Amino acid sequence: MLFIFTVLAFFLANVASSDLSRSTFSALPDDVLSAFEELNSYGGKLVWSDELAEKALKHLKSPDSEKADLVIGEEITLPEDDSSPLGMGMKIYSAFSELFETKGSEISNLPDGSKYGCNYENSVENKGAVLKIVCLYNKNSH
Repeated sequence: MLFIFTVLAFFLANVASSDLSRSTFSALPDDVLSAFEELNSYGGKLVWSDELAEKALKHLKSPDSEKADLVIGEEITLPEDDSSPLGMGMKIYSAFSELFETKGSEISNLPDGSKYGCNYENSVENKGAVLKIVCLYNKNSH
């Protein structure tokens, strides 16, 4: 429980500070954007791209529609009785942190200044809620 409050406090602080440093508008809710930024902290100096976030959403709907230098994604099924009061950002962070730990070396091998964008889909099926995420990365060419 202490872990959840610690991570929640981090997200709130991150949302407050990132609003000041972000120069572009993102269609993602602040807590979700903060979760993706934290999950991608392995990448050093990656740069968020709203354009790649939009492409990531298209990729979720049709995986062959958008290409990138690196694609990381996964889907999980949340239990039917998931009555967790956590926001979507915390759910994404909790559900996919292990994926990003295992893919951390691939992310950290990207050159500084590489761009990334992530997105998610949340749908309800018979067996529970299905949460899908994908992040697209394009290497900095300079």
